Amino acid sequence: MQQQHLKDILYHAVKNSPFYSVYKNCCISAFPVVNKAILNENYESICVPIEKIPEQTGDKIHVQKTSGSRGIPFAIPQDNRKRQRRIAELKYFNELIGFKSHEMLGQCRIWTRWKSKSKWQSFKENIISININRMDDDTAALLIKTVKNTRLQLLGHMQAGMMLW
Repeated sequence: MQQQHLKDILYHAVKNSPFYSVYKNCCISAFPVVNKAILNENYESICVPIEKIPEQTGDKIHVQKTSGSRGIPFAIPQDNRKRQRRIAELKYFNELIGFKSHEMLGQCRIWTRWKSKSKWQSFKENIISININRMDDDTAALLIKTVKNTRLQLLGHMQAGMMLW
């Protein structure tokens, strides 16, 4: 079943994406291994028109963005099914580490005007954005106060074992 699903995905890519059309009648080993840089460089030729996305409802695609903290910012469109699977995965794996999806999340990172959340997005995602650009005593005190007052869960850069108190 997985083999057939993979074949279907490759066929769809070859049929609907100019970038992959050159791999028609090729085995999987002929397909290129891509990274964020290749995807960014070839974005227009890789994307499949929205009307050719199976099971896509509506004309709006969710765009998932990465911060570029490893050097390459990245944005990738997700159809409805991928978005739903991603949310389910996040809920499942977060619960494995003790975070329930209804709990408020404190997202600790360096927030810039290019990498920030609107008030509406923060409300919708139940997130408090905590800027750790300057981690001095005042910032640490504010973080501790915020955690105590809101009972939020901390995820993000702090998860790697960094302790503030």
